[in-house]
Amino acid sequence: MFEQIANNLANFINNYSHSEIGIVKYFFLSDGWTYDRIWEFGGLWDQVSWGRKPEIKRLNCGIEQQQEILWLYAVEDEVLMVEVRPEKELQEGSNIGQVVLKRLISAEQAIEMLHQAESVFNSITRDLLPRKI
Repeated sequence: MFEQIANNLANFINNYSHSEIGIVKYFFLSDGWTYDRIWEFGGLWDQVSWGRKPEIKRLNCGIEQQQEILWLYAVEDEVLMVEVRPEKELQEGSNIGQVVLKRLISAEQAIEMLHQAESVFNSITRDLLPRKI
């Protein structure tokens, strides 16, 4: 059954990769993290020059790897890099923020990660994952 779910998601990714926003790249983002600044070929994404925000969409697809929940995001081809950070900017007892630059991956690499994941789920089936006690 897991293999069937991964194959269905792989078909979805292949179809989505050539959507209305052009070629699409992907990244997985940990639960509790959000994206911040976006880089394109000329540097930081400039909404004035582009006339819009970059196309970034969280897909209804997640994986569990090493007991960590990761959600799949799709971004338009013009995006080169995404800066991500914890949703809660300051951690308890620390005044130092944590920021990570995410490497974008191809549809094929996203599909490979789906096949290698401990589990694959969507927002509804996530609640069915076994919980740590």
